[in-house]
Amino acid sequence: MSTKVNSEAIPASFEDEFGVRYSVDGKRLIECGNKDLESYDIKEGTEVIGVMSFRECTAIKHINIPNTVKTLERYAFSDCSSLQHLTIPSSMENIEVNPFFNNGILELKSDSPHFVIENEMLIDKRNNCLISYLGNNKIPSIPNWVNIIGDEAFVDCDYIQQIAIPNSVTNLGFMAFAGCRSMLQVIIPDSVTDIGYEAFCNCCLLQQVIIPESVTSIKPDAFKFCTFLRKIIVPYGSIPKFKQMLDKSVWDKLEYAPDPEEIFYNN
Repeated sequence: MSTKVNSEAIPASFEDEFGVRYSVDGKRLIECGNKDLESYDIKEGTEVIGVMSFRECTAIKHINIPNTVKTLERYAFSDCSSLQHLTIPSSMENIEVNPFFNNGILELKSDSPHFVIENEMLIDKRNNCLISYLGNNKIPSIPNWVNIIGDEAFVDCDYIQQIAIPNSVTNLGFMAFAGCRSMLQVIIPDSVTDIGYEAFCNCCLLQQVIIPESVTSIKPDAFKFCTFLRKIIVPYGSIPKFKQMLDKSVWDKLEYAPDPEEIFYNN
């Protein structure tokens, strides 16, 4: 039986001496209510670190996760701007959407066989899904064995100016690059088949996107609030195809590459 909280059944809970709340059975860490906490050892027996449980704990520097934790839920350590070191234990089996959003963590390590950190990116090795970008580079380098850019993996990384998506990637998740406000161009490789909901939403300085023939699905609002978007370059003869996938609001941006045999970025 899942220990995940839902809106219909919030478990009875208790608060420990540090102001951290757990489910009554001790298996789920629900919330850290002490925003002045600087260091904390999560209790042995905890299996789930809950949704946004340490959100905006801006004073916390050190958190020890015991080798009983199996699941790290969405945004669990979001906005923990002082967090210095954290180790994912060997027991970890599930990591949900971007638990380190807007985090600033200095060093993340993984003892779990399922997860690896490479190029400042947390990646699930079982499906080669990039879960979270932890760095602040203007041009981050995605490993060339990643297949999926996960939901919200780069959300609000507003310092990114350019992203090189490798030819190994097939799927761009929900809001994968949303809020990358400094990004000027995107070249989507011909390995990609699916572009998720709001994938580039609010990339307000984005000017040009190149989309290959391989893309067969573009979810709604993929380029919503891309204020300065001028061109969506697609393969020769494919504008009717892409009009079936793209929102009408960007149809007037569709163009063919100058050379119908080769799509390229033209400054």
